[in-house]
This record gives sequence, structure tokens and C-alpha cells, in this order.
Amino acid sequence: MSTFWRRHVIDQLERGESLEQIDRELGDIRSISDDERAALWLLAWGTQKLGKPVARRFFRSEEDHAIGTSPRGSPRSSAADPITAALMLAQAETEMDVAVLGQVRDGREVVRFVAGDGSFGLAPGASMPIEDTYCHRLLTGRLSNLVPDAQADAQLRDLQITRAARIGAYIGVPLTTLDARLYVLCCLAHEQRPQLGERDVRFLRGLADAIAAELEKR
Repeated sequence: MSTFWRRHVIDQLERGESLEQIDRELGDIRSISDDERAALWLLAWGTQKLGKPVARRFFRSEEDHAIGTSPRGSPRSSAADPITAALMLAQAETEMDVAVLGQVRDGREVVRFVAGDGSFGLAPGASMPIEDTYCHRLLTGRLSNLVPDAQADAQLRDLQITRAARIGAYIGVPLTTLDARLYVLCCLAHEQRPQLGERDVRFLRGLADAIAAELEKR
């Protein structure tokens, strides 16, 4: 998705235009593909959602969920932090167990925000060598955005993180901020998720653009 159209949609929202108005305008733009049009609408929808509290029903239990951190590293409540709220939304909409925003930095993937089931052992600040991660395989083109059965995937089932976190399914998309910081938004489940499809990938891409816009504010 081009930066121009992403900025255009954000400007529309800031002017107070409704999702219906944005959808109509996107339908009149002939220079973008159907996939770009869908991603732009999801960006508008996700950005609007970021400004609203996400219902507690998305959580299984208070104590089972890691909370995101503020830009200065101090704990923040899920209701107060829009990125954690976005991860809660990603987890709920994809029906996965946990959603993670990881940053690729200095040869490692660093967990920045987490929402969902704490049994995966993921927490803000945790990191591991990039070569041992799913996101490295995604970024190098060896892994698709969608893995409904990680245990059946020859390049994933023997990874240490697959065994340690008991990962059964994965879905992820990369995102880059304007200052070239590289992140990966992903969702994990302990069990297989055969129902996952391209609609879920498009949803995550739209939400990732909304998260990138929030990161750029910081």
C-alpha cells in the first residue's frame, strides 16, 4: 500500500469523514487494485477502532494476558494503549490465542507488545536470534503469511520456538514505519486453525497499517 493513499485515508478520518464516505470514495479511485482498496478500507476501520476501548470479552482471564508497554517501557493498561487494543482486536477477529508485535533489530526479534494467552511464554522485552524465528522465514520469502498447521510444516515443526511454545498455527504480516523500523504483526494458536484464509491476512494487513500510523506518532 502506498504511503500517499495511507496518509490520504488517515487525513479523511481526522477530518471526521465516516467509513461509509471513505468506502464510497475508494470505490471511485481507478488507479488502485481491489486488494489495495480492501486494505485501505481496513486501515480506516482499524484506525477508527484504535480510538475506542476494546471490550474485555476479548480476554480469557485477566491474569493470563501480558500487557503492552508504553514507549518509555513502563507498564500500561490494555484500555489505555491503542497498540495493545489493536492486538486484542487482531486476536479476536482471527480467533487465535495470542497476538504479538515484534520488532526486528540488531539481528534479533524483540517482543514489543502482546495480547492474549500467556501460556506461550511471550512478554514485552523478550527476544531471540532472528534466524530462529517465524518472522525471519516470512521476511525472506520462505514462509507464507498463513500457516494453518505449524506441526505439519517441515521448516517449522523442529524449530525450538515451535516446540517450546507449542505452536499449532501462525498468521503474520510485516510492517515498516516511515523511519524504516521493521516490525512483524502475528497471531499464534496452540491448535491447528484450518479455517484461516486470505481474508484474515488482508485484515491483519489493514490493521498493521493502522498500528504503523500509531507507531509513527511516537
